[in-house]
Amino acid sequence: MARVIYKTLIPYVGQKVLIKVSENYFRFLHVGEQNQRPCVWYETVSEDNMCKDYYEIIVVGTGHPIPDEFQTYLGTSQMNDLGLVWHLYGRWI
Repeated sequence: MARVIYKTLIPYVGQKVLIKVSENYFRFLHVGEQNQRPCVWYETVSEDNMCKDYYEIIVVGTGHPIPDEFQTYLGTSQMNDLGLVWHLYGRWI
């Protein structure tokens, strides 16, 4: 079973993104910025038949409420050129 690192672009504040992963082989690696867009990098298995679970990520702006269902803090992305700081939270669904 091969493990692979994937990157996903994250939408803007208040929006959510779903990534298909294997709960048994999932590791969140990093929140960062690439080309003025917040991104997340994560590790999972490459076999599609093993990726049957979904992890949902939401972007929360500083001073904005955090939805109760998102209990796992993933990290913060600072976009210095735009003067923005975004905080990412996740949950299994």
